[in-house]
Amino acid sequence: MRIYYIKEKLTTDKEYLNYKISYLVEECGFSSHSKFSASFKSVLGVSPSEFIHKLKDAAVSS
Repeated sequence: MRIYYIKEKLTTDKEYLNYKISYLVEECGFSSHSKFSASFKSVLGVSPSEFIHKLKDAAVSS
């Protein structure tokens, strides 16, 4: 659920695309960067940074 919360924030609030991963970790309540990254990848199939890069690329292409 926390991963979907951050996914929603990243896709709807473009400001979140500029935040550091460490901020996103705190925002959704994970205790460590590695746990957040592992959970993010297991739920969404890509790392947080890959996901953010894809969203930024899509925004530039639009």
